[in-house]
Amino acid sequence: MTASRRAVATLLELAKSGYVMSGGQKASDLRASSAIALARIAGKETYEPFKALAEKETAAQGVFGSALARMQVANECNQDVNCYGKKLNDPAWERAEKAAFAIAEFTAAPTASGLRFAMADDTGTTIFSSELPAAGFVDVKGDGTQYRFRDTTGTLAGTNGVFLALVRRNPTQGTVLVRLKARDHEVPGVVNQPEVSVALGFGSDTGSCFGGLAVPCLARGSRVSCKR
Repeated sequence: MTASRRAVATLLELAKSGYVMSGGQKASDLRASSAIALARIAGKETYEPFKALAEKETAAQGVFGSALARMQVANECNQDVNCYGKKLNDPAWERAEKAAFAIAEFTAAPTASGLRFAMADDTGTTIFSSELPAAGFVDVKGDGTQYRFRDTTGTLAGTNGVFLALVRRNPTQGTVLVRLKARDHEVPGVVNQPEVSVALGFGSDTGSCFGGLAVPCLARGSRVSCKR
């Protein structure tokens, strides 16, 4: 997810000016392939600048038109996964393809798949884990950039004391910021640890989406802080 969104700005620039020389003349092959790649992964925020580019295109008008059809789906659906689901049956295959790519992105949204967090000691042994269910998350702004989890009762199974989580996505930079708060739950395994490893992921698969290895820890009285 994040890697693909990080490529949007580069692909847009290549679609604008990525000419290559062939037989002493400018060729638009790279521009055309960049336009298609961009349209497959970009969201609503890229629609207007790409539309302006496609409307002026002459050298690869057909390809840019096909890419624009994909981008129209992003513009129409934005962050509505149900909208993309309906587009899967669109008679225009380019639009159906765009819907499929977009739905794949939604599997990395905590409202669709929840959030998993795990912490391991320097031997690789898990000393704390928490699974936050998708039902506890809300899309704060409705645009897929900020999600909040809140367990006011503290009774959700598997959370292990985590009652608040904030997930902020920056599609332009391809980054995700996650903050977790827990209470009434001891993590004795972190005491006297010189470093820990953390992993976070969306969904139920065993792989992590992002994390950190060998994060240094510092004990201060009864508190332990681990950060890099």
